[in-house]
Amino acid sequence: YNGDLDTDQDRPAPVQALKDRIREADGVLLATPEYNHGIPGVLKNALDWVSRPSYRSPMAQKPCGMMGAAPGGSGTMRAQQHLKVVLLGMAAQVFPHPGVAVSLARDKIRDGRLVEEDTRTFVAAYLADFASWVRRVSPD
Repeated sequence: YNGDLDTDQDRPAPVQALKDRIREADGVLLATPEYNHGIPGVLKNALDWVSRPSYRSPMAQKPCGMMGAAPGGSGTMRAQQHLKVVLLGMAAQVFPHPGVAVSLARDKIRDGRLVEEDTRTFVAAYLADFASWVRRVSPD
């Protein structure tokens, strides 16, 4: 993030495109890996760009859900806790659900597809619940 470039005249085109897409969306679903018990720097940087101007950003009051997958036993639980703090700091509405933390992902994801049936069922239920919640809380 570079606050010197975050003006209507200087903002990088990809940042403006991301802000526009978020503004147009009914809700935002963020998927994150976990690095050092938190979200990766590139995700934090993107969120910093879209968090401005404070309380008037496209993320303010935007319904947000989160999920992630990781090779370890805890999935992305710590990263999602970190992400939740970041989202709340942006005045986003965070889906009141523990989230989806796919642990032991190497055993459950093959060729980019989630193959473990219990996890597929859980993710499908989460997505349905998230969509229903977004429809309830979205101002439009």
